[in-house]
Amino acid sequence: VARRGGCASRSEEEEEPPPPPPTTRSRWYDERADDASVRTTRRTNVSTSLSSSRSIPLTLADVHLRSEQLPFGYFFRESLDFDALESSLREVLRRYPALGGRVAYGGGNGGGGGGGGRPRKVQKH
Repeated sequence: VARRGGCASRSEEEEEPPPPPPTTRSRWYDERADDASVRTTRRTNVSTSLSSSRSIPLTLADVHLRSEQLPFGYFFRESLDFDALESSLREVLRRYPALGGRVAYGGGNGGGGGGGGRPRKVQKH
């Protein structure tokens, strides 16, 4: 740092000091900047039955800004195989029938077919 006229100034050759590491409060944002700068800090692999792995990059919409949440939507190049999805959900409901079904309410404690009263019949799918 060179002094000119009593005030400090940086010479052209001197490099900027390295930025401080992100704070422990937020590993997604750089607290030094006035605006939020997104940082990707890690990748996580989720075990699936797929034969090859693919990565899904995170965007600004995947993380929330300090104290507010952004509305967003995902867009994919490929669509789901609805027949495979239906088959998979059917198998889940076959193995765990308590996850699906209808309860008919009626009588007692404000019954009358609405949500009140005790269940009188459980119909499994």
